[in-house]
Amino acid sequence: MTEPLPDRIGDWTVLDRLGSGGAANVFHCRRGEREVAIKLLRTGLGDRGDRAVEPSQLHRRLTREAEILTRLDHPNIVRVRSVELQADPAWIVMDFVAGRHAGFSIKAGPAPVDLVRRMAHQLLSAMAHWHAAGIAHRDIKPGNLIIDPRGHVVVVDFGLALDASQERLSAFGVRVGTWAYAPPEWVSQDGGDPNSWDLYGAGQVLYELLLGRRSFDPKAGLLAIMQQKEQNPALDPGPQVPADLRELVCRLTARDPAARPCSAEDALLGVRR
Repeated sequence: MTEPLPDRIGDWTVLDRLGSGGAANVFHCRRGEREVAIKLLRTGLGDRGDRAVEPSQLHRRLTREAEILTRLDHPNIVRVRSVELQADPAWIVMDFVAGRHAGFSIKAGPAPVDLVRRMAHQLLSAMAHWHAAGIAHRDIKPGNLIIDPRGHVVVVDFGLALDASQERLSAFGVRVGTWAYAPPEWVSQDGGDPNSWDLYGAGQVLYELLLGRRSFDPKAGLLAIMQQKEQNPALDPGPQVPADLRELVCRLTARDPAARPCSAEDALLGVRR
């Protein structure tokens, strides 16, 4: 059941709900002529609906997300403008991006090749920036990529990001991220390299944009999808896709992590602008 829309958050008027998750809701808000997105912590809820998490842990996650975002400065990464961590519940104010997430583009059918190529450059440029800062996003998926009418991409939701301190805010052995966009090694004992998760997720999103459909049916379940990923050398969008983009997607989604690009910058070598 959808929670009622609050009238206000602090001195901001709430206009609409932009998204909901296990830890927080995101709202479109206005104060005067200024519009922002506010991520408001939810309390007394499970971690993404399936595991109880202490409110203090959710607060720590929101705090870490704010700290991580204030360290990043890139045109394709959402910016934090202010933080209200002492409020109850806590919230952070971010730039409002006027656009829709990539999932809407996928549902509309194959995206224009030039748009996908521009998106690839923007996404991987942003990824190189946060990887250089010692950060892994760990949840690259269509819902976390906002596209404005000009084709400008903004990466949002660093709530599961891991910084170089490697602080573990999930219980030991609990996998974070969205499993439908995770690489095959995600289910292994150590889970693999979170930076490689980001690269794989980017490749899967680009694959879906090029074909205009989901790569896997989420109703199939975690084990079935991971088995399908294990059985394929890579997600190949096919010969109808320009060679540079086809090779990029295949490299990013290689079943073997060692066959993937060693970095986001490396991934873009050979991709036309």
